[in-house]
Amino acid sequence: MPGSEDAKEYLWRARHCLDIASAVDASRRLILLEMAQAWTRLAEQAERNRKIDLVYETPPRSKGRGRGADRGTAESR
Repeated sequence: MPGSEDAKEYLWRARHCLDIASAVDASRRLILLEMAQAWTRLAEQAERNRKIDLVYETPPRSKGRGRGADRGTAESR
């Protein structure tokens, strides 16, 4: 599933940021910790999105309008 794979990738990136953060100076560490936090939030959102089941339904046609009735006029564009 794409959402699950995306979340795993994002978590891997967050862990990578944390690994690097442990080996750099304080100013860079702060940036990497913020990046890890952002990747983690993105992973959480990807998991939530994966669980959502969206279905698109075409709306019914308006009465009195045939196929292509609104084509060809500047007003309908």
